[in-house]
Amino acid sequence: MIKLITHAFADGEEPIFQIAYASADEAKVEAKLAELKEQFPQDYLAIYKLPLDSDLDQHFALRLDLVSNLIKEQEQAKKQ
Repeated sequence: MIKLITHAFADGEEPIFQIAYASADEAKVEAKLAELKEQFPQDYLAIYKLPLDSDLDQHFALRLDLVSNLIKEQEQAKKQ
């Protein structure tokens, strides 16, 4: 099992989704997540667990849509 930290944010009107960190070591992942939360307090950060030899398109396609919608909603709320 591997754990990925995803980082999503808005660059203007464009949603950006990145894989920020990957490790099988849970302590390292948690430490990195804490570091990233301090560095990017307004951004969406999450840990995803997945088995090795996985098709990432299947795991992340739906998540990209959800994160994109979340970012758009947050940007609209900031404008109000």
